[in-house]
Amino acid sequence: MELPQINQVHKLLFIACVLFFLASLGLSFPFELQGNSRQWHMTSNVKEVASKSYDYIIMGGGTCGCPLTATLSEKFSVLLIERGGSLYGNPLVIDKTYYGFPLIKTNKYMSMAQSFTSQDGVGNVRGRVLGGGSTINRGIYSRASEEFDRKVAWDKKLVKGAYEWVESKLGTYQGNQISGSVFDEFGKRHTSADLLNARNPNNLTILLNATVKSIIFHHNRNRNETRAKGIRLPDPPQVAGITDDFKIIVEAGIAPVSSNSSRIIIAAKIAMPTSKGVLELNNTYPRLNPSVRFNYLSSENDMKECVKMIKLLNRIARSKSIAFFLGESWQEKLIGIGVDLRNFCKKNVRTFYHYHGGCTIGSVVDEH
Repeated sequence: MELPQINQVHKLLFIACVLFFLASLGLSFPFELQGNSRQWHMTSNVKEVASKSYDYIIMGGGTCGCPLTATLSEKFSVLLIERGGSLYGNPLVIDKTYYGFPLIKTNKYMSMAQSFTSQDGVGNVRGRVLGGGSTINRGIYSRASEEFDRKVAWDKKLVKGAYEWVESKLGTYQGNQISGSVFDEFGKRHTSADLLNARNPNNLTILLNATVKSIIFHHNRNRNETRAKGIRLPDPPQVAGITDDFKIIVEAGIAPVSSNSSRIIIAAKIAMPTSKGVLELNNTYPRLNPSVRFNYLSSENDMKECVKMIKLLNRIARSKSIAFFLGESWQEKLIGIGVDLRNFCKKNVRTFYHYHGGCTIGSVVDEH
């Protein structure tokens, strides 16, 4: 698969990163899209695309890759490569009634979520399905704050247009609400994969269950520049098959979560962390997880912010309004005055699976 030279740089590249989801990832299996709503070509057969040329090849059909593919395909031919399968036709993903079921099972190669633990002991999962994390997360959507937009130097008008474009396709935002759900009034999930419906179907091909091994570069000595010309896939290509997990789960008597139960989770986050982690390759096998050390709360500023947030949440939980609903038994479980809050933060730090730094905003390659 090769890329012909393209002189025009697509100006809406940043759209790929405007969706913000609180993630809680799980399992999947590669179902195909059912019905007549799909018009683009979707395949798991590498031979169908191996001899063809595309203007752009997008590696990863996740929360960012799908909207990027959709916008590029309006004017250019695009091949979208996703290492997982399709979400469509899978009730454990689409139907809100079964939310949480994907957390039951993950594995190295077949599940929608690929779990791993970082070197510093933080459990994580990576999306492995068309739509990425937006297919299996908590289903909450929100716009970034204006402060964030300024900090990363985004153009205010372009960002607003990008949000409106996403929201017009997913129906997630009304009026002045702070956030919304990606589940519609019928309890059906809408993911970033749905944004592919905004594309030019004649320009779009999706290759599922395919892992990219390497990128092919071409160096033009006359212009002293290096361009990406194509990609290599493992030989033989790895293709995942349809599993029977849904049937197994239902037959095991695991019923959908009751809508009559009540629960609430209060979490605090550090919006602009200063701690820096390390991301390295474990080996050259593309289907395995890389080596990750997040180093959460390693900077003094982040630790102070965490302690401040824990104190605030503890004070809220002890307030008369909240304490009335918690009852005496829950009051005993709150953090005591003598607890080392710094150690508490280190012990209980978790991630919402939003990784920062792998591809920074702006240029993602060095001068070479």
